[in-house]
Amino acid sequence: MAIKINLGEAIQKYGVITSLDAPVEKKTTSDEDMLRFYMGSVEKMNRYWDEINRLRRSSDELEAAYYQEWAKNASKAMKKSLKRNKIKGYFAVLDESVVASGKKPQEMEDQIKAIVPEDKLNWVYRFKT
Repeated sequence: MAIKINLGEAIQKYGVITSLDAPVEKKTTSDEDMLRFYMGSVEKMNRYWDEINRLRRSSDELEAAYYQEWAKNASKAMKKSLKRNKIKGYFAVLDESVVASGKKPQEMEDQIKAIVPEDKLNWVYRFKT
């Protein structure tokens, strides 16, 4: 698994090398892209935990991306359960909790605005089953 993680990190930072003729240049990857990459799996989160914390504290936007990715990981099991029980709709997750749902996206968005504190609105991860 460590080789796969190292490969993913190298691709994220350098891209895919297509020729040995040109020198390898580090591609420009945003802090948000790196944070989302580091949070892509439990294994990567464990490996890059210090870097994740450093990045998330560096700006409000990265803090929001951190919580979106955290909720995305937490929602994987929720999504499987909802599908298994044949529940269809739109769902919003904050941290590890479903905070809103609806048959239509606008129903869910209205609930989010009514329930979630304004300073956490951009932390919400949304998905459809």
